[in-house]
Amino acid sequence: MAALVQSLIRRAVCWLMALALLTIPGVAGAAERNLRSAFEVSRAAGTAGQPTTWTWLTLRNPAPLEALPAGWIMQIDQVRFHTLAIVAVARDGSVERTVLRDDQLGDNWAAGGVLEFNMKTPGRDLAQLKLGFERLDSVDLLRKVSVLTSRDADRVDDRWLALMGVFAGLLASAFVYNLIVFTGQRYPFQRWYLAWVATALAYGLIWTNLAAFVLPGLAGPRAVRIDSVLVGLMVALGSQFFLGVIEEGKVPRLMRNLVQAGGVACFAAGVLAANETWLDAQATDRVLNVLLAACVVVSLLAVVLAAVRGSRVVWPYLIGWAPVIAVFAARAARNFGLMGQSDAIDMATFAAMAFESLVFSLLIAGRFMSLRRQRDSAAASARAMEIERETLRRAAHADFLTGLGNRAHFQERMRVLLERGEPFSLFLLDVDFLKELNDRHGHYAGDALLQHIGTALGEFDNQRTSCARIGGDEFAILLEGAPDDVAAMVNRIDALQGMVWARESWSGILSLSIGAAEAEGSLSEADLFQRADIALYEAKKQG
Repeated sequence: MAALVQSLIRRAVCWLMALALLTIPGVAGAAERNLRSAFEVSRAAGTAGQPTTWTWLTLRNPAPLEALPAGWIMQIDQVRFHTLAIVAVARDGSVERTVLRDDQLGDNWAAGGVLEFNMKTPGRDLAQLKLGFERLDSVDLLRKVSVLTSRDADRVDDRWLALMGVFAGLLASAFVYNLIVFTGQRYPFQRWYLAWVATALAYGLIWTNLAAFVLPGLAGPRAVRIDSVLVGLMVALGSQFFLGVIEEGKVPRLMRNLVQAGGVACFAAGVLAANETWLDAQATDRVLNVLLAACVVVSLLAVVLAAVRGSRVVWPYLIGWAPVIAVFAARAARNFGLMGQSDAIDMATFAAMAFESLVFSLLIAGRFMSLRRQRDSAAASARAMEIERETLRRAAHADFLTGLGNRAHFQERMRVLLERGEPFSLFLLDVDFLKELNDRHGHYAGDALLQHIGTALGEFDNQRTSCARIGGDEFAILLEGAPDDVAAMVNRIDALQGMVWARESWSGILSLSIGAAEAEGSLSEADLFQRADIALYEAKKQG
């Protein structure tokens, strides 16, 4: 067991160091400034017939914005509201205004749990900047209003995408791996862990707004409501996993009940915090954070008691949970105003969760050492199937005889080019006298000719040129570029005409019929192919 713990520590520390690099603010080099404290807060009640309340944040001194060029980015912490208004007043009196409801934010999210807005007026030309929120749950929960250049915003996005790519990859791998183990030997703690991983993955993707890649509306207030539920659910599932994985009798019954009750209470608080119409949003947020802190304390006491009673599982468990506990404690301190707003805390949260998923995957593997051979066999079969699937996938897009792309590859490539809307040309090539060659010398000779043509066309392949065999004696070339490029391609194809080819005892002169068409306007795939086919027919008719 000691060797297993040492192995866990070595592997886990390596992953933690790799993930920690992604959370260092200086790595991205982004000059992000949080101006939340520079805004003045005021409230405006609605008029008769419109019983709404607006909360306004006003930046009367735009000096921090002077260095920002046109097209600068403003990022706002995600909170719950009904309508958001952004009013930028220029020194010449012109006004740049954006008004969006909470269901109109599909294009205004950014990685890192923020709403992002592109501001056209340069910072030096601004006289005043105002943010208005209708039905804001609590101005105290709005902890971030950052400004940065578009280039720096891209850098922040890249840093988040890198981190969350590792996060999602590790959690998805942990889920699949433990699901495979679960199919062979089912224990309650596995079920709780699988549920925790799925919930943590959903929380990470929704909180950071990356789920909006698939569901664009899942950002802003909607994401905040779902995140509250998922946080409570993660604590409840983590508590159940802890109680299931610790050996029987290592934690006193009273302590087990307290851990379980704390998890249930956190989940209930998360559900309450998700709907601000039931209770005050700020109050439920505080209750949820208090319960989170209480659950951490109770769980640590349970871990100490289990260690005192000689638990062998508790040490790897503590290794996995320690970073998670630390970052959630830091987030709670920030939520209570004891620490400032920092992306590093949020990034460290997901790095720690990814680290935890890795450690617990190894821990669960240690619990099933007796099934190691069966698991290795299943994993080897899964890898072999994946390799086979990849081989079949590649084969499905390649012509077995010439090595060029096949019809499926050709059609997929043409659809991509049509969707881009960029100019390109389609060439259809038909091999003349192939039937006669097959009749006189057999199909081996015809195959040799096709392979010769495939080799010649293969030299055309590059980033802008794609060659494929789309039928028995038919080849196609997709060429991206202007008329000059088309003319060059015509010359290259023309150079093949009359070329002498030889293979063993066979030789002949290459003859091709060629038709071409250019993609233009809203021409469909079928129409473009038909035009090139008609041109090919005319070429064959003219000899």
